[in-house]
Amino acid sequence: MRRVFSQSHVAGAVAAALLAVGAQAHGAGFELYEQSPQGTAMAGANVAKADDASAVFYNPAGMAMMDGGSAMIGGAYATQGFQLTTAGMNPTTVNSQQGNFFLPTVYLTQHIGRYVAVGFGAFTQYGAGVDWTGGAQPFPGRFVVDKINLETVTLNPAIAFRPVDFIAFAAGLDVTLGSLDYTRGVQFADQEGTARVGGSGTTVGFNVGVLVKVVPRWLQAGFSYRSGSTMDADLLAHFEAPLELKDQVYDQKGKTSLVFPHNFTLGLAAFPLRNLTITADVHVTLWSDFQELAVTFPDGKTPGFSSYQGWKDEWSVRVGGEYLIGPVALRLGLGYEAGAIPLEYFQPSVPVGDKVLVAGGVGYKFRGFGVGVGYMAGITLQAKSTYTEFPATYSTGVGHIVNVALSYEWGRKPCEGCCAHCAPSGGDHTGAAK
Repeated sequence: MRRVFSQSHVAGAVAAALLAVGAQAHGAGFELYEQSPQGTAMAGANVAKADDASAVFYNPAGMAMMDGGSAMIGGAYATQGFQLTTAGMNPTTVNSQQGNFFLPTVYLTQHIGRYVAVGFGAFTQYGAGVDWTGGAQPFPGRFVVDKINLETVTLNPAIAFRPVDFIAFAAGLDVTLGSLDYTRGVQFADQEGTARVGGSGTTVGFNVGVLVKVVPRWLQAGFSYRSGSTMDADLLAHFEAPLELKDQVYDQKGKTSLVFPHNFTLGLAAFPLRNLTITADVHVTLWSDFQELAVTFPDGKTPGFSSYQGWKDEWSVRVGGEYLIGPVALRLGLGYEAGAIPLEYFQPSVPVGDKVLVAGGVGYKFRGFGVGVGYMAGITLQAKSTYTEFPATYSTGVGHIVNVALSYEWGRKPCEGCCAHCAPSGGDHTGAAK
């Protein structure tokens, strides 16, 4: 018997599939704040320390507090899997594929004269993915997402100015390029198909930073801010649908705008001993900017859609410590991160809610050359989603990040006792290994 599908039903199914991609893109794009071995090992509490080349990311004002220049090249390996149990009379437990990601980083800084420093960074601030395929049975939440991968890279030139010895200011430009690949099921009446949607775009924002020696030798305060921006993304969708719909369901283009949120960090760095640094940061990401998503279709045959998202601002508290033993730096960090997605919108595309952060690492430096290793475990706490389309309980899980980098510093002046944490590492302004 030949099934009859109305044009409006088909158009609605196609539009819903394309609309979902934008929502899932935001979901997969949670923020990555572990951008160097030092930053990772201290759980990201680095905005008031910012004393190596990764200051370009954490607080570019730190560039002006360092003499000479510095370079760092490295990257992070991140891995995590997820587990959920569906709601209802016959609950099913499903495990995602183990996600594995490599996130390269490059930083350069150079002092120009006495008061000005410039720098450049390339890093991934937003990006992740999840894959629920590969099980013995189709994923129960496939009409929300089957798998998704979001990749971004940010190019960040920056300049810093230190008008007096105890304070520095900085500003930079953020050019972010992003790409998305997303697959989900599509329901066509009593049959189902699939939609695979890909897209890319570019957006431009800015960042600023301030670093203050509140009590020289003993206490510093830092502030950094990265602006929000909107990426206009061109989408291309490929559909696999029942044969009788071949004249109604076809590959097509769509457009959406992805919001990257404003975020800022406040922090302190204390130096109670000449070889000890203690840091504390509060980091806030304004995901509440992401309230509504709209998708349009240039062909005019598929109606445009919009949907309410309801995300909230995300905050985290992070503390870190560094202890120097000659050229060796031992580091520890702890933190807590509150999730951005309310339980009524919590979806399998980004099953990450509140997290506990536990970190540690080591660095070593010799004659300007350095190597650093940082590790952080992100313990995702259990979350019981009430999302209408797919309620489920997401189990506690652990994600792992290992960050490794090589560094080189040049042009440092001899220490004159101006900072409590440089003398033990060799008598210059290089600090410990990064």
